[in-house]
Amino acid sequence: MIVSDPFGALGPAKSASLGLGKAVEALNTLGSSMTNLNLSSGFVPRAATKGNIISILAFEVANTIVKGATLMQSLSKENIEHLKEVGLPLEGVQCLVSKDMEDLLRIAAADKREELKIFSSEVVRFGNRCKDPQWHNLHRYFEKMGIEVVTQKQLKGRSRSSDAAIDDHGPVYS
Repeated sequence: MIVSDPFGALGPAKSASLGLGKAVEALNTLGSSMTNLNLSSGFVPRAATKGNIISILAFEVANTIVKGATLMQSLSKENIEHLKEVGLPLEGVQCLVSKDMEDLLRIAAADKREELKIFSSEVVRFGNRCKDPQWHNLHRYFEKMGIEVVTQKQLKGRSRSSDAAIDDHGPVYS
């Protein structure tokens, strides 16, 4: 699956500032290089003899594939146009977040970059568990592309801080 250029809707100057190009490039590269993830391709966990671990990893891989596909779809030209024309102009968004469309686009782009970081970290983790060494150290590839890879420890820390923020603001959402 190849993501079409989502920048026709945003214009070349804005798309560069939003950093969505790197996300599209990374997802397209991953999608085209990981077309054959079967047992013969070497994409097998090290603990292949433990059925429970493989079952859990299979669900994790499936969830990561869905996450990547969803991210790619969200970066399509049609979805970005829909966001700009329908989602961001909503009165609730304008009142709660910002009336400035540039700010809203920056927030949306930052959110997509964060999704890409999390997706990339999951791909790196699975790559490091492969028998075939060609999939090891994918974090170096992402670093060359300018994508920060988030470690599991960082994800847990972010999760705890997000939970704390939600607890602090709980009465606002009640």
